[in-house]
Amino acid sequence: MEINVQAQQTPHYDVVIVGGGATGLSLLYGLQTALSQGKINKVMLIEKEECAAHIPGRSIALNLNTLSYFANIKLNTKPAFNLLEYLAPHLQIIKNILVKNQTWQQSLILEAKQHQVDQFGAVIDLGTLQQELEQLLPTYLAQLQLENPQVTVDLVKQAQVVSCVDQQELGAGKVLTVQDVNTKQEYTIGCSLAIIANGAKYIQGLNNYQHFIQVVEHQQWGAIADVTLSQPFNNLAIEFFTPHGPVAFLPKNNQQAVIVWCNRENEIKQAQQDPRKVIASLNQVLSNIGQNTLNTAINPQVQATKSLEALAHQVAQETTYPYTIQAYSDLAYFKLNAQYLKQLYAPNLAYLGNAAHTLHPVSGQGFNLAILGVQNFLTAVKQHLQANDNAKTDFANLVNPILLTYQHLHLPVTEKVFKRTNLLANEFTDTAIYGKILPNLGMFHLIAYPFLQDLIVKPSLGLS
Repeated sequence: MEINVQAQQTPHYDVVIVGGGATGLSLLYGLQTALSQGKINKVMLIEKEECAAHIPGRSIALNLNTLSYFANIKLNTKPAFNLLEYLAPHLQIIKNILVKNQTWQQSLILEAKQHQVDQFGAVIDLGTLQQELEQLLPTYLAQLQLENPQVTVDLVKQAQVVSCVDQQELGAGKVLTVQDVNTKQEYTIGCSLAIIANGAKYIQGLNNYQHFIQVVEHQQWGAIADVTLSQPFNNLAIEFFTPHGPVAFLPKNNQQAVIVWCNRENEIKQAQQDPRKVIASLNQVLSNIGQNTLNTAINPQVQATKSLEALAHQVAQETTYPYTIQAYSDLAYFKLNAQYLKQLYAPNLAYLGNAAHTLHPVSGQGFNLAILGVQNFLTAVKQHLQANDNAKTDFANLVNPILLTYQHLHLPVTEKVFKRTNLLANEFTDTAIYGKILPNLGMFHLIAYPFLQDLIVKPSLGLS
């Protein structure tokens, strides 16, 4: 739904979501109950880009908690469906995960069924996720209109918020200055709650934003791309730790994978001149893992105890058809820094998604942490709306108590995920404090004592 707000005189919204990417859209769908019940009536979502960008290699892994979040958003059409069912054709399931440290001989193979789950998660192109969520909006908004005729949800594209200041009236909320990215014309809107999901550092008036940021500068850069494989990886994801940074393969479809190659800055700069260096390094990773290990991880039903004839046949196949990269897309390169906000809110203002935290890609938890933030924010909204249901308190008067609860719920989670991710990114490299000792000791115990695997599996699923 496109609107022309320039002709209006400082319209006021209950909620304005700044950033209409995957996080902002996911939050908009999550507000379904509050909107349909009339607890919140007027929402605007502002997005800078005209359409979702499809960048090769820019895919994300959705863990079980994120998949569950989408499954719980239901549309009462005929036939009814939920958001996960709608996204399903674009998802590639992760059934198994292979983890290997270059300095340790053995590989750890995690199978979903051994951890009492059907899958570890699923992979989706980030641009596709945003595009699909946008395309479903008319159906979603039509349902909201039927359930609450007073509801208004406005989507403004190719616009950016350039300033955010307090309204003059105490507790009245925020005034946002919005700029059209094409014409550069500006207009203002008011809101009881501004939710910054992206682009916070470019918005004037967020004076304390930089003050509360904690930054970790990893001595690594990353390269991402889509690659075509000589043999299907099926539903296998790979995490391979080199002394210079982790390498990840995520299944994209039957024949393609997404790669994330982390390395030192000088190595990345050389690779920018000759991308074949990245592909050669990735093929070396597959060679180091070994064809037999890859076969076992991709086809877990293959047992180590085989007849001599069957084993000889398998070795012959491996010799003829190794796992290699046959083709690759353009590579994108970026510096790997991590940061999070120690203060996730200000009066009448909340930070979510990239505005609240960015992570090293080693464990694929960036978007999953954003969804956890959305869930914790919605939990805070639900708690305060229910507690004040009988008092009929206006949403505007509940905003700041909601934000205090959101901070209380989400900041400990953010700190835990942030520290865990940085530990993985640092301790499996040649700059680790304890060198090879800690990673290899960890790999030994996880392989030798499978019951310990839940210590890494449950957090990665978003279950703890």
